[in-house]
Amino acid sequence: MTRSLSLAFLVVSATVAAGGMPFTFPGAPTRSRKPNPAVVALRDYAATLHTNLGNLQVRFYPDEAPNAVRNFIQLAQRGYYDGSRFCTVFPGKMVLAGDPTGTGAGDNGKTLAFERSSTPNLAGSLAMDRTAAQDAKTNSGSRFMISLTDQRHLDGDYTVFGAITDGLDVARRIGATRAQPNQGRPTPIEEMVIERVTVTKPLPPKPEKSGD
Repeated sequence: MTRSLSLAFLVVSATVAAGGMPFTFPGAPTRSRKPNPAVVALRDYAATLHTNLGNLQVRFYPDEAPNAVRNFIQLAQRGYYDGSRFCTVFPGKMVLAGDPTGTGAGDNGKTLAFERSSTPNLAGSLAMDRTAAQDAKTNSGSRFMISLTDQRHLDGDYTVFGAITDGLDVARRIGATRAQPNQGRPTPIEEMVIERVTVTKPLPPKPEKSGD
């Protein structure tokens, strides 16, 4: 029996060394190295939030939060965010948007499954806000927040799906506006508006012309 096991081990070792399929113990979990085409398709997208104080350029993290990224892009392409207000501001911390009621408690009436992203909640991060449900981590279907400074205490509790690549100073000016309580939430006194959101996808490079 011992000799048979030794021979089997030598055969497997030789197969791996020769470039064969790697040996996997029965019942061991297998992981496909092939990326999900739906996730890959989202990697090239970017967005610009045109506000009345300036533009926010955004890149997405589809490998971390594909559902949140896809949902944001679809809403933006349908014009859902156009003309909406920044509904809540926490000076020096974050601003919230995506609530059509302007109170900071509303959204599009839908929910998203929570996605635990490993990306830290740093200055400029975009994360989905959570619903009011206390029994589970469930994301709002439209409401999102922009961190103005590092908010590492939120890591793991909120789905980070993107980040500002240009315009963080604009977001901080929005967050510095005067606010007043509105149903227990600090709401900007002045109109801080997302005038429109444009979603872009870089065109593939043109093939080089072959020389004559």
